[in-house]
Amino acid sequence: MMSTTDSAPDWFGRRAYPPRVLLLSADRLTAISHPASGEAAQTIPLADVRFVEYAHFLLSGWITFALSGGRREFRFNTRTGRPVEELLRAVSRQWAPVVGRAAIGALLSPA
Repeated sequence: MMSTTDSAPDWFGRRAYPPRVLLLSADRLTAISHPASGEAAQTIPLADVRFVEYAHFLLSGWITFALSGGRREFRFNTRTGRPVEELLRAVSRQWAPVVGRAAIGALLSPA
């Protein structure tokens, strides 16, 4: 589904993105590639994420996680964009949850 590197184009000029599974836990995102790709599993601690960029152009899509120590980019074909959007919603709920007015008021009021 996603890749962290740009593979060489095939003879049609397309890029090959190895199948990948992204697993979201309470404190990290783990990317596991298909064994045939030869890529090692990657772990992204959510505490290190500074911002997330999601973009696409025609059938080429990418998610970039800007971390305190660099960036991790995952490319995908937008034809398979629905699971990517579901992942981003889950990351958003977990990493930047919506809080109610009462919680915000408690944070802003002097002690």
